[in-house]
Amino acid sequence: MTKDFILAAIGDELNKQFLILQKAVKQAHESATDDENIAENKYDTTGLEASYLVQGQARRLDEIEQSIIEFREFSLPENSALIQLGSLVKVIEKQNESFFFLSPQAGGMEIEHDGNTILITTFYSPIGKALLGKKSGDRIDINVAGKARTLHIESVE
Repeated sequence: MTKDFILAAIGDELNKQFLILQKAVKQAHESATDDENIAENKYDTTGLEASYLVQGQARRLDEIEQSIIEFREFSLPENSALIQLGSLVKVIEKQNESFFFLSPQAGGMEIEHDGNTILITTFYSPIGKALLGKKSGDRIDINVAGKARTLHIESVE
């Protein structure tokens, strides 16, 4: 697996999300300012609700834009035995393989590559925190959604 492919896939997905949300913000703004949504009485909140939607979507748009900026500035570190930002980690849990890529942004995103699913995680997540500073051969015990998990670190790239 190449980390360059993973970075490109994350960047592409962030850009797609940005464009979709940009259209949604425009549509919500048009709805909020449409003459048909002007309040006819004090109980008519259609325009107000549309404006709240615009605010929420605009905030999310700003977050994605910030993620894109941070991602463009991110460069992969030199390979290290210790897990750090930019590491691709293969773990084994009860004979099942999982792959994690530690990223500055886009936590929760999944990338398909060479028949494998790679979960993008940040150091803010429980798994990201647990992996930080570990190395191949280490074992980590974590609690995710109330369930105890033991992961064996198979490899670090």
